[in-house]
Amino acid sequence: MRRVGRYGLGLQIQAERGEQLLLSVFFALLKRSLRTRLERWMVMAFTVKQFWEFIQLLETQPELRSELRRLLIPEALIDLPRSLQALADAQRRLDETLAQVTERMERGFAEAAAERQRIWETIERLTERMERGFAEAAADRERIWEAMRQGFAEAAADRQRIWEAMRQGFTEAAADRERIWEAMRQGFAEAAADRERIWEAMQQGFAEAAADRERIWEAMRQGFAEAAAERRQGFAEAAADRERIWEAMRQGFAEAAADRCQMRHDIARLKGLTKETYYRDRAVAIFGHLMAGGRDATEQIARHLQSFYKEKRITAEEYQSVLDADLLFRGRLVDTDEEVLLVLEASWTVHEEDVERAAQRAQILRRAELPTLPVAAGEEWPDEARALAHQRHVVIIQDGRVDDESWRTALADLR
Repeated sequence: MRRVGRYGLGLQIQAERGEQLLLSVFFALLKRSLRTRLERWMVMAFTVKQFWEFIQLLETQPELRSELRRLLIPEALIDLPRSLQALADAQRRLDETLAQVTERMERGFAEAAAERQRIWETIERLTERMERGFAEAAADRERIWEAMRQGFAEAAADRQRIWEAMRQGFTEAAADRERIWEAMRQGFAEAAADRERIWEAMQQGFAEAAADRERIWEAMRQGFAEAAAERRQGFAEAAADRERIWEAMRQGFAEAAADRCQMRHDIARLKGLTKETYYRDRAVAIFGHLMAGGRDATEQIARHLQSFYKEKRITAEEYQSVLDADLLFRGRLVDTDEEVLLVLEASWTVHEEDVERAAQRAQILRRAELPTLPVAAGEEWPDEARALAHQRHVVIIQDGRVDDESWRTALADLR
């Protein structure tokens, strides 16, 4: 904007200088022309009386006045006022153009500043989201590291227990070896005594020495066998401890998985019960634009089906299946005033078996001479359940909203 102001000011200064130059030229030419004419008149000896007569002549004859003006004032000076007016008009148009250009540039700079502000706000929001994402990622890493440290600590504790059992086995094996060596030392001492007695009685001693050596070797073999058996038992006990530890860990993981599965099942059941209560309490509002005089008809339907059950036209299982429906809602269609019955199956996530139950119960009620529309309602509709609903002509309700196409299809199937 400062550049535009300096440019406009320069043009204004140039225009003023042009006006001054034109005026100076005009007055210079006028001065020179008048001087030349006066010098000529002075040569002609023009008297005062003649001068006033000349003035009166000019006043009475305009053509002489025009001719005198043409002779005294150059044509360029005569056109000078029009030139100055044209220059003033050009200057005015230039000022208007500069004002418009300045206004456009100021508006453009304002829009650019607003756009920069929006860009900075967007960058700040993105930065905030990135920082929040990095913080959440850091928290997740911290939890992962905490779980890993806990796992490593538990593994270290297991290794410590295993090494403790192994050290205990090695200690017991060393004690066994010490007892064996003690027995061997005692046997060697006894053998030395025996050898002494052998030397005292060689004939008797050789036989007794041989028998003693045999007993010693038997005792040594037995001692070595017992030591080996004890070492094997120690290793077997350590392996059994490790197996018990792993078995306990597997059992704990299995129990945790079972608990999570049971928790998901319980949560899904609670959600389903919540949806059943929601559609039972909100049925009039949900179907009010389609049915008039809507009401819960469970007791009426139960009494109606009892006669069909007594006549063996429906089975006990079919009778109970209909009464197990989440809602039996009766009313008159707004368009045709026909009375219809809705058998509704509600769940948080609608599965194929929910759609199939609604369709089967509607068939039972139609056999009992009750015009019935099957309805399945829920928050989440997998593609398989939705496709089966279209195939079985079941009304689809999602988040408390009736699907108009499925409603029209179900009505067409009923008629």
